[in-house]
Amino acid sequence: MKALLLVSGLLISCLSYCQEYKSKYDAIDQFDHGLAMTVKNGKTGMIDIKGNEIIPNVYDAIDRFDHGLAITKKNGKTGVIDIKGNIIVPNEYDAIDKFDHGLAMTKKNGKTGVIDIKGNVIVPNEYDAIGRFDKGLAITTKNGKSGIIDIKGNVR
Repeated sequence: MKALLLVSGLLISCLSYCQEYKSKYDAIDQFDHGLAMTVKNGKTGMIDIKGNEIIPNVYDAIDRFDHGLAITKKNGKTGVIDIKGNIIVPNEYDAIDKFDHGLAMTKKNGKTGVIDIKGNVIVPNEYDAIGRFDKGLAITTKNGKSGIIDIKGNVR
């Protein structure tokens, strides 16, 4: 009986808590890893389980966090933030793929490059295409010619 009362009390607290914050935002998504996506005036942000704004509602979209990082869209450009809302990669790319083994492909002005999880440019956006890295190497295409680069951006 005590457990039922405790669960009921928690449910009522959560419902009133959620209603309180729902009135501040146009929409609130479910919590995932302690954060919930919010929408306010057409912009996306995030709050923690205490209702603190962790990421302000300034983004057009925020992907789900993966290994502590999320891809963001703002004014037609793509960037990356961490789970605390710190900007890792400013919204300056046309596209950023999900990180794979600490690297992500980027697109900028029709050219492909590679960044790491800290936002460092590993391979500048100068290739027409870069294949997936396998055993530290990837096939590239630039000006109709193929080549090979390693995960440090060195041309082989």
